[in-house]
Amino acid sequence: MVAMATPAFAGDMVFPTRAASSMTWQARNQPYWALLAECAGVMGAASNWATSRGDAAAAGEYERTATSMMGEAMHRLQADRGLSEKDSMGYAAQQVYVGRDQGAALLKAGTGAYSTFNIKRSACMEIDDTYHHERNR
Repeated sequence: MVAMATPAFAGDMVFPTRAASSMTWQARNQPYWALLAECAGVMGAASNWATSRGDAAAAGEYERTATSMMGEAMHRLQADRGLSEKDSMGYAAQQVYVGRDQGAALLKAGTGAYSTFNIKRSACMEIDDTYHHERNR
């Protein structure tokens, strides 16, 4: 469930096809930095949504996840493309905006167990888990 395909450069660490499930099939061969930044935006939108409903615990958890994913995206840009911290933040922010807008729209449509938002959230968690596994190989 990747909103926007981002081409990978030769040095980019990408989401491997062998790790793709039905939820993450569209993420295969996409650069991790773009996937993680987009997911950071989705989680940021979820944090704002939870805050607006008075659920501070959920908002905090979503915010921590968003912050972690953004840090990972920036790290990948620095490691894969040699960008500075400042440049990696600016570059990743473009994908965060994509994810934030997508997340806000999905949240408006509902958050039930089988909602599109929960599928996207689950895909993001799977991408993050796979990234940690692949990074430590």
